[in-house]
Amino acid sequence: MQNSTDLQAIIDEMNLEVLYTPSPPSEINITRSDVTRPGLQLAGFYEYFDKGRIQIIGKAETAYLEQCGAEIRAQRIKKFFSEQPAAVVVSRGMDIMPEMRELSKELSGPL
Repeated sequence: MQNSTDLQAIIDEMNLEVLYTPSPPSEINITRSDVTRPGLQLAGFYEYFDKGRIQIIGKAETAYLEQCGAEIRAQRIKKFFSEQPAAVVVSRGMDIMPEMRELSKELSGPL
């Protein structure tokens, strides 16, 4: 039997600010205890992407996306959210890119 918890429990425990979820966090079931820093995915490599893990966007991922041109950045973010990761956490209180806000809602992935 696989352990799981709902996203609301994680939000409460980690004191996270919720910007968007496609459904109530208490209804989003997280079944993987591992997290992923999706640098390879943001660069375009999805062969071993586990969308069931919580994805952590940190300084390295943000710096990479910032150095991409606006069109490429939007394409990379759109592809990332089109995979519908279980949840995305932007760490260190960093600003969330406007493209992430827009595309997470458009493609129904929680952020």
